[in-house]
Amino acid sequence: MAGFLALVGFLTCGRISFGRGVLDISRDIFTKRFWILLALFPLFLLLKFVAAFGPRLVLDLSSLSFRGGTKITHDASFVHPDGVSSTSPRPNLLGGLLDFASTRRGLDGKPRDGLGLMDIAHFHVHRLKNAPASLNDMHSQIALGECALTWDVLRGHQCYDGPGEHDRSACMLKGRLDGVIPTSRLEQWFGQERLPDGWWDFEGVRPATPVGLVSATVLANSVGKLARKSSCDSCPSLHTPY
Repeated sequence: MAGFLALVGFLTCGRISFGRGVLDISRDIFTKRFWILLALFPLFLLLKFVAAFGPRLVLDLSSLSFRGGTKITHDASFVHPDGVSSTSPRPNLLGGLLDFASTRRGLDGKPRDGLGLMDIAHFHVHRLKNAPASLNDMHSQIALGECALTWDVLRGHQCYDGPGEHDRSACMLKGRLDGVIPTSRLEQWFGQERLPDGWWDFEGVRPATPVGLVSATVLANSVGKLARKSSCDSCPSLHTPY
């Protein structure tokens, strides 16, 4: 550090002597710096002008609830009502989601108290059937994105052996479509609107890799295929109005 400070001090204020002649280093560096600053001055003025009078890009989270054909808010949402702006979950819709999740069974017929990927597709179909009108292409993709992000963010890489286990490596071997989202985790995420318990734990809920746009789109399209194959005939609890 002392050597670095000495070098900086010499470059800014020092002189090199050759016999009787003297080379003023500080004057040479000052001249170069002056012309650089002079060249950048118009850019500085432009940035100041844009900051003072240019358009300001502001994202207000409450504006995300605005409705319209090109807005992000859509019908057939998991816990938000159709047709109106909503900034908090509707209790009856939240209750319907949790009731449905708490009655799910695995392939072996045993209760698993949570949602698998096929269950999410079934619930999505149910919400579509109860929507006041068909979703446009944009909202259809956003609704599928809700399903995909719910799965990718909340699954926790758990296996069907039980929603309380956190065996990430075993689950990854089974593929990214295996797993279950526990009912308690759904309630914390959708109902309490907070990160689920165990989110920051080692090998906990938090995804092992970032969830990107491409991977979410691929999974959303997979959910769409599952939804098209699903008639929900095997999900009697979905036919109960909530």
